Amino acid sequence: MIPRRISAAVCAGVVAAGVALAGCGSSSSSSSAAAASAPSGGSSSAASPSGGGAGKTIDLYYTAPLTGGADVVGIQGCDGEKLAASDINAAGGVASGPLKGAKFSVSCLDNGGSADTTSSIAAKYVSQSNVWALSGFYASGNALAAAIVAERAGLPVIASNVGADFLTTKVHNVFVVLPRLQSAGGAAMDFCKSYYGATKVAALVPNYSYIPNYMQGATAAGKALGVQLVSNQTWPDGQTTDWSPYWTKLGGSGAQCVLLGGYPPEQCQITAQGRQLGMAQPVIDLTDSFTGPSCQKQAGSFYAGMIFGNMLPANPSPSSLTVKVGAEYQKQYGQLMSYYAADGYDSVLAVEYAIEQGATSRTDLVKYLAKVSGQGVGGPISFTGNRIGLRYLTFEEANAKGGLAPVGEYQMYPNGTYKRIWVSNCSKRPTCQKNLGAKA
Repeated sequence: MIPRRISAAVCAGVVAAGVALAGCGSSSSSSSAAAASAPSGGSSSAASPSGGGAGKTIDLYYTAPLTGGADVVGIQGCDGEKLAASDINAAGGVASGPLKGAKFSVSCLDNGGSADTTSSIAAKYVSQSNVWALSGFYASGNALAAAIVAERAGLPVIASNVGADFLTTKVHNVFVVLPRLQSAGGAAMDFCKSYYGATKVAALVPNYSYIPNYMQGATAAGKALGVQLVSNQTWPDGQTTDWSPYWTKLGGSGAQCVLLGGYPPEQCQITAQGRQLGMAQPVIDLTDSFTGPSCQKQAGSFYAGMIFGNMLPANPSPSSLTVKVGAEYQKQYGQLMSYYAADGYDSVLAVEYAIEQGATSRTDLVKYLAKVSGQGVGGPISFTGNRIGLRYLTFEEANAKGGLAPVGEYQMYPNGTYKRIWVSNCSKRPTCQKNLGAKA
């Protein structure tokens, strides 16, 4: 399968850069490693392709905000897709099937977070017969707008970074690389109780179209766990810069933990405002938006103790694509790989798998994406009802220097349920928010 060939290509790049990585040999042995990783009965990944895809390029479009406040999502997702294309190409292109040897090319298009712009990009996708798939997105509504345009032409849309339920009910050509959001909401509620001992939880979330799915999971988990949702406030996205009224109302609710929605650096701005008001409640990144330098800057001295959700396994095997691609990503882009990048990478792998399964044109992809099964960076790549199967959610705690440490890990399933794997002991961690208080 292609991941073994990609693994050799990734190792070759990482080792050549002088980075030591478990599971990768020395640079002098990279060619033999590639040969050893070729499919049984096949040729080395360095060999010239002899299939019908030789000389053919599979073009892909990725769209999300690449500028503005939400650019962290788009840039990292774009980088992940381009890295996947580079690795597949370095491994010899499509591994098997009628289009064996075909290479990939990714073009990243800035949609500015606009549904209208996304629809225009989808129309361009439909009109360009060489473009096989459109992926990415920042908001589920944008993905839906693209899917409606693409579905008329029988073409697929891959929702790399969004996951509202309506993406698989209102249309039937969307393949979602995120688990159902109810599982993440439930895991966040469970983490509030398991790590902090909270029995009263508040939610402070934007009016995004997918927030109800998170809250369905959080509410259901709260009932099962005996945790009360004592405050549930929604703020208008794009119109709010002062969250102090929400914090004031929340402060009177008795909440011991806060489920916070938003993208970086917004969730850090909100947290800093709460701390400045003397609010000491732990803050959980409900929408699993992760973090970045801009978020840390906005939080300032209040960054320590914040909890960020990252949909990647906490302790992956050294031989996994998670570790190997993560090392390559960090070397190339100078930062840790987030799940935005990982899901972008897996979106390209999903298309490659569909072509291996037998897709010979872009109109075949909807049929063959439903059949894919293979290794990915974020977990196994296979779809149940057009939604990814098993995925992971790791809660990571920030320290004063900007570092992140995993403090809890969950498995998430396509039916919207979750399973706690482990959670740390807050009392033994100096960076646990309960031990920090409101003032840094």
